[in-house]
Amino acid sequence: MPEVVYAKSGEDWNKVFPIWDQNVENYEWRIINSILEAIAMNNRFGGKSTEELKASILVGIKEQVNEELNKTLIALQALPNPEAGMFGAKVEDINEDHQKVLDTRRNYWAEYGRWSYYLDAVFENLGGAYREYKNRSDNHVSPTVEA
Repeated sequence: MPEVVYAKSGEDWNKVFPIWDQNVENYEWRIINSILEAIAMNNRFGGKSTEELKASILVGIKEQVNEELNKTLIALQALPNPEAGMFGAKVEDINEDHQKVLDTRRNYWAEYGRWSYYLDAVFENLGGAYREYKNRSDNHVSPTVEA
């Protein structure tokens, strides 16, 4: 009994997010797919409202990114002269080890931004979800999650 998550516009999700049409292993595609899977699983097992589900996904993302950012702070503090990569430092004064840690931090902030953007975009375009029954004549029940 697969769960079907449909867009508000009645369009296929590929039309809502043209990035899927590129048929590449794209990171944004994985984020969108993960959010849609969370909606489908919530429809099947969770029973949270769309607002509750969106908030819980965002909290999970924040916790994960915070954990990784904290690890990079520990790594930065372990380097000689940890202040060299802090605010106000000149680029030429930042050594390679500091730059690697700062790049890692920048990547985690970018990841948080992508998740936040697509989380909002998916829920803005969410029409609802329903359970599709393969062995029933009515093919599906009424939508159980409405946006």
